[in-house]
Amino acid sequence: GRQPTHAWLGIQMVTLTPAMSREFNSLANASGVLPLTYGALVVSVAPNGPAARAGVRIGDVIAYADGAPVPTMARLQELVEEAPVGHPMRLTIFRYQFKPALWQRILGKPA
Repeated sequence: GRQPTHAWLGIQMVTLTPAMSREFNSLANASGVLPLTYGALVVSVAPNGPAARAGVRIGDVIAYADGAPVPTMARLQELVEEAPVGHPMRLTIFRYQFKPALWQRILGKPA
């Protein structure tokens, strides 16, 4: 097969904002407290992709990549694109369990 030409995590994400964090924490069906107000919130994980193999899950918030802060999803994309293919990127994540109704409300998915 062809050699990959750019690094890839295998996730889709949105930027976690302070407003989203407040909303998560105000919902009755939240299963904990989300202390972060920034980061890349994982909304899907490609099966058998690098992130899936590393154990990244939907709902994880990526706060740091290789020690660099990840204030937005755009910053994480930049860090991944700057990394050489095959580089073992160290992700610092906060794991918070969401329920489907919470996802639909926050992300605006149809029910």
